Amino acid sequence: MKLLSKFESLSRSKLNKIAIVLSILTILWNLAEGVVSVCFGAENESVSLVFFGIDSFVEVTSSFADAIVTLVRNGKPDTTISGLIISSVTIFFMALLWLMKFSIAKLLNSSTMMSDSKCTLSCIQITLVLFLSSLIYSVWNDGWWIDSVAALILGLLFSKEGIGMILWAKSKDFDECKITITSEKIVDNNNIKEEGQ
Repeated sequence: MKLLSKFESLSRSKLNKIAIVLSILTILWNLAEGVVSVCFGAENESVSLVFFGIDSFVEVTSSFADAIVTLVRNGKPDTTISGLIISSVTIFFMALLWLMKFSIAKLLNSSTMMSDSKCTLSCIQITLVLFLSSLIYSVWNDGWWIDSVAALILGLLFSKEGIGMILWAKSKDFDECKITITSEKIVDNNNIKEEGQ
């Protein structure tokens, strides 16, 4: 990777600082993205956009219920333009963050940073659901149910991520994020495995 070669010449101290900055950027981006998504989603009555912005357990549960009620009532959003804009920008920004985090994680041999890059990749996948549902609805207005189904899919993805984090925290490999991976080990689905297993 071209980006990886640019980072290779940096000192470990500099790479650690970049890793911290990338993590802070992710947090700031997620906060801004959440606020904007909730505001636009509420304004346009888009369940999936609101759901995308708020991913706490209580809100996930409430959005599941809202999506089901909206499906039953044949509800639909006024527009999906805001969902397309937010998700497009997010996919671009998060893809850059993921690429840099992944590169830094490999160079630092850091399982914590590798896990952070996997989290960013999950954010990209979740954002793709919003983007595709917004795109489909914008070209097919008879798909009134698309927004609510997208909200349900997002709820399932958030639940999967939450369960995965709980299982990782309970696993024998979890040591308060102090574990590191060697070149003979790979990170796969929040578990560290010997290569070839």
